[in-house]
Amino acid sequence: MSAKGFPKFQDLPVELRLMIWSFCIPRCRVYEMDLARTDEHLTFPAGAERPRELWASPSGRIPIISRVCREAREVVQKSHFYLTGEEAQTDEDGVPYPPWDAWNTNKPVRLRKGFDVVHLHWHRGYDRHVYLPGAPNPWPSFQWLAKRAAAASLSAESLHPFNYDGNNKAFSPSTTIGYEEVEYFSPQVLYYVVLAIVELHMSDSEAAEAQVFGALGEEPIQLVDPRDTASVRRFRDVWRCRQSRPPSEEPDLAEFFSRATDSAGAFCERVEQWRQELEKVWMWHKCLQLSVPGDVLAEIWAEPAGPAGAPIFGFPTVPSRPIHWTRRELNRQHPWVQTQLGLMPRFEPVLMFRHCNNMCGIAGAGP
Repeated sequence: MSAKGFPKFQDLPVELRLMIWSFCIPRCRVYEMDLARTDEHLTFPAGAERPRELWASPSGRIPIISRVCREAREVVQKSHFYLTGEEAQTDEDGVPYPPWDAWNTNKPVRLRKGFDVVHLHWHRGYDRHVYLPGAPNPWPSFQWLAKRAAAASLSAESLHPFNYDGNNKAFSPSTTIGYEEVEYFSPQVLYYVVLAIVELHMSDSEAAEAQVFGALGEEPIQLVDPRDTASVRRFRDVWRCRQSRPPSEEPDLAEFFSRATDSAGAFCERVEQWRQELEKVWMWHKCLQLSVPGDVLAEIWAEPAGPAGAPIFGFPTVPSRPIHWTRRELNRQHPWVQTQLGLMPRFEPVLMFRHCNNMCGIAGAGP
């Protein structure tokens, strides 16, 4: 038998052949609703000398296996693809998809209902562009898709920014949602919160050979638990061994992998600190949304030993100055706080590794 063929394949029972074809379909893929803008959403690691641009990924491409034969193509077509964007359909409950006609929206892609993950880069800072009109609010569309996907994903900037050194001080409308948008989050949906976006530049053949972006390189966006040091090391090793670009050209990534792997203990502690801060941010939102009385607020928020920014509830929407969340104490034993934390959606911190086959991020290189 030829090393490149399996002539007895057609002799297998049809049920077995269909099962084999189905195993070749990409696993869960991450579908990006929008593009990240370079000047408002920088790829991490923080402290890089210059921003790294993000480009659309091929997550929505039809699987390669569909090109093999008609039988394989039929298996792909029956794999419960669910169209979004202009071609989206009404769901089983009769609720239509609320289209989001934004200037940074990708073309509709094939999102598999209950299987893929929908990701949103957008945050309020996108409205600050001086050369483009304000972006329409994407949350109704995101909410609709999130309830039908396997899970939802959003940037940490939409909730609470993440920095390696722990100096997360600001919680302002340019980097977070407004308290009135808390209602868009559902306790029934799993939300991945992307702490850092790490782009690995390599050719498609390198990605397929590396096996970190799917068996055939068809899963170009991977969400990894930042505390899973072994998986992060796998991406680091792939980054080091590429042929298309030497690691010396990307010192910012070298810094990221050093912190996430060589100093994994401190990095995981920082992630846990961020998680606790996020709970404080969520409680702050809920207090505003539910108009908690002042006497209850005094019981929920203990006064810090020193100044911690503007009074949290001095203004109807946001504080006038940054809040030092690490110095703002939340009374977690308070019955109201415990109830709200129990109702809080499940937010899981992740790192986003993106495969890019372009030479972006290098001075003088084209996208």
